[in-house]
Amino acid sequence: ELKKLNDTVYGFDIKIAAEREKLQEVTTVIEEAGVEASATREEKAAYSGRGADIEREIEECNRLENTISGQNQETGEFNEKNQKQFEELKAERVKLGDELTALKVKQAGNDSELVSENAEMLRLKNEIVELLAAVEENNADIDRNEKVIAAADLSVVREGGQIDRESAERLTDVVAALAGLSARKQEIQTGLLRVDKEKSQIQAGLNELAERKFVWRNELVKIDSAMQYHHEKITEEYKMTYDDCLLIKDTDYNYNKGVAEANRLKRELMRFGPINANAVEDYARIKERYDSESLQKADLDKSIEDIRKIIKEMTHEMLTRFSTQFELIRVNFSRVFKELFAGGRADLILEEAEDPLEAGIEIVAEPPGKKLQSISLLSGGERALTAIAILFAILNLKPMPFCILDEIEAALDDANAERFAKYLHKFSAKTQFIVITHRKPTMELADSLYGVTMEEKGISKIVSVKLSDAVKNIG
Repeated sequence: ELKKLNDTVYGFDIKIAAEREKLQEVTTVIEEAGVEASATREEKAAYSGRGADIEREIEECNRLENTISGQNQETGEFNEKNQKQFEELKAERVKLGDELTALKVKQAGNDSELVSENAEMLRLKNEIVELLAAVEENNADIDRNEKVIAAADLSVVREGGQIDRESAERLTDVVAALAGLSARKQEIQTGLLRVDKEKSQIQAGLNELAERKFVWRNELVKIDSAMQYHHEKITEEYKMTYDDCLLIKDTDYNYNKGVAEANRLKRELMRFGPINANAVEDYARIKERYDSESLQKADLDKSIEDIRKIIKEMTHEMLTRFSTQFELIRVNFSRVFKELFAGGRADLILEEAEDPLEAGIEIVAEPPGKKLQSISLLSGGERALTAIAILFAILNLKPMPFCILDEIEAALDDANAERFAKYLHKFSAKTQFIVITHRKPTMELADSLYGVTMEEKGISKIVSVKLSDAVKNIG
């Protein structure tokens, strides 16, 4: 039984030695991971400092470019010295951009390494847990074997009271081995505590690196966004590229003075109002139209002048003819009035006016036995006979082929109607008259009569009579 126990203890010794080697390997891997993590932290710190330096250098390059750009825009000059500075700044910016890209690539590699280290740490943690479980199980087996050995020792003592020297030595070795295993167990547990502490420190460092990585990435995004914004602003406002701006960069540019001057120039531009890019073409088109319309205007002005001249000539001719004809009508009116009224006198008076063609005409009449007065003061019959005198005065001036009179003598008394009829019959030698009348004196002196009668109710009939023929038949 003791030999079996010794074999078991020996097997446990082998297992413990194997687990000790695994634990040593895990410890070595953890130490190497700690060293790599420390190196990664130092490298990231160096990258962070270099990234900040690169950002400052890029800002300085942009400031110098803006300075040279502003001064060259003001002076309009660009010399060889500025060209050399632009080329140097451009090369420096390209170099810084390449270095910044390399840093980004290196940082991506570090991120990948951190992910790998985290996975390795997780694997080691799981392996340590498994080792601790195995150690616990071995400890439990050792405790059981110690109890069995103790029971075997008691059995041996009870049976013989003595054990042989070899067994005693073996037993002593087993007890010493068990004591060594217990000490080694305690040492492993202490090492595990130390590993857990180092692991916590490494994890804290990894978390810090992850936070710094996040901050750096945000800063890089901001820098990229700012650069993209300025590129777009240059393209939109100045219709230039970044490389074009480098050619007019001013190294001695004063930002504050430049902003003030730019604002002043913008205010000056705003006073001009919106810019018409087609002003030259519009001017040519409008000038051509203006010249054409100017020629048309000159033609119209000449036409207006000609028309005004013609109107003036016509007005003069009309005035001359009117004055002449008006005097003739006055003479005729005075003569016809005396014939119709068997005496008296009458006149036509032209009122005072700037334009005789637009002046009023005053009709004055003096029938026999009355004073010379305005026609408005005469009786109705006298006014009608005076109007007839004016009509025949005009007809005497220019006789017409025929004339239609519609009850023109209706307001006259019998004596005046008879004088009208006699004068009308006398005047019929020059003009043929068609007279609508109900007065007997007029009908008696007519050559032909036409009337409408209704012999039967609802049936009208026209009756005509030639008085000259009737007179012959009567004779």
